[in-house]
Amino acid sequence: MHPASQSGVASAPYQFSAAPQAEERGITGWYLRSRHRFVARLASRALKQAGGASVLDAGCGTGGLTGFLEAEGIQVITGCDAEAEAIAHGKAQGRLKNAVVADVCRLPFDDNAFDLVVCSEVLEHVPDHQAGLREILRVSRGPVLITVPAHPYLWTDSDQLLHHQRRYTRAQLSDVILSGDATIERLAPFGAIPGLMILLFKLLKPRGSKPCENQKPLASRVAWPNWLNAILYAASNAELALAASGCFPWGHAWWALIRKKV
Repeated sequence: MHPASQSGVASAPYQFSAAPQAEERGITGWYLRSRHRFVARLASRALKQAGGASVLDAGCGTGGLTGFLEAEGIQVITGCDAEAEAIAHGKAQGRLKNAVVADVCRLPFDDNAFDLVVCSEVLEHVPDHQAGLREILRVSRGPVLITVPAHPYLWTDSDQLLHHQRRYTRAQLSDVILSGDATIERLAPFGAIPGLMILLFKLLKPRGSKPCENQKPLASRVAWPNWLNAILYAASNAELALAASGCFPWGHAWWALIRKKV
């Protein structure tokens, strides 16, 4: 069953297994590469400050983030995802080595099992996101790094195709975190370039148009020329370097470093 989106329309049946080529195109394109690099650097910084070595990639999908975590020197990485096919594909591609099929709301790990938990672009898929947040806090003995899509006004058919339940305002995300008995160390926006592209897409898209049954998410919808892909990747990395310091004013997503109360 596909849950209803915040727009009140049931999500269209996009599944990873139906579009492996689109998934791979997204992972190698400028958008996901720069986002994974950004999250991996935030994770590395948080792990060094907290001490320790073990990381859980909660909602790892096909392992797009894992290689970037390893490039940052993080070696003890466990992945989990509810989609068995996504994990199987990630293992076949050599991106996932230690990953299990598990629901983020029912993690098969002991309390305080990891020095850091990364939960990137996951909670927006979870109907009971408070339960999911409590679980990832439970299994972490250190900080938790989360990213989620921002601003309900940026909602598009891509959110429906990806089975997003919601986009978050700052206040909504803060409320979810604080209600999970956690403290917020940092909460800031990132991704101004893709955010501006979403606004342009919404401006140019014909009113009342519906997502095509075989449509792909925005991140894998366009095959960028190599030269333009390289320019966008460099520009996105420059913008995200500012976002990592928390000084960028706006973006299409939020990143937050949180910690459970002792």
